[in-house]
Amino acid sequence: MLIVRNPAPDSREFGYVRAALERGELVVLPTDTVYGIAALAASEEACLRLYDVKGRDSLQPTAVLFADIVSLTRTLPTLSDRAGAACEVLLPGPLTLIVSEPSRAFWWLTGGTESLGIRIPDGALPLPPLAATSANLPGEPEAARVQDVPAPIAEQVACGIDGGELASGSASTVVDLTAWEWGGEPRILRDPRARGDDVLRALAAL
Repeated sequence: MLIVRNPAPDSREFGYVRAALERGELVVLPTDTVYGIAALAASEEACLRLYDVKGRDSLQPTAVLFADIVSLTRTLPTLSDRAGAACEVLLPGPLTLIVSEPSRAFWWLTGGTESLGIRIPDGALPLPPLAATSANLPGEPEAARVQDVPAPIAEQVACGIDGGELASGSASTVVDLTAWEWGGEPRILRDPRARGDDVLRALAAL
């Protein structure tokens, strides 16, 4: 794995990362939580390779990372009004929001459902929508440094961006909004950093 250190978005090194993704290769990226392994979300073939390298079951959903709210709403114009409002309030941040996505724009990442996990990390890199999951092997610790990415993954990715040691070092909080969109209750599915109460308060204010 070729490692580049905090490349500027207009740099040749960052252009190499973008080109690798557009060729269907995998890359390792820092987020606001842990290092992730990523593929171009629009490429079913690249996403299948992501699943293979990660050792991920093909029916396990994978979230899509967006650079900003504009990219998200442009890519997913069929989001419900409530889902869109929640994204505006809660993102960017260390959250994965599961929302209804009837157009199934990335159906190969949904595990056969009509919902999709979406993320806009704090400090998201200016890249196209990416399928991303933590850059560790199943059951092993998440990577807080690019050097922590295990060899079986590092050997199969084109490059990695070294953003230093990440302060969080734990996965995102996962919030299922699919029932809340239609008048039900939101569900906190994973909350390693006890962010859930703040999320529920923000949703209640909507």
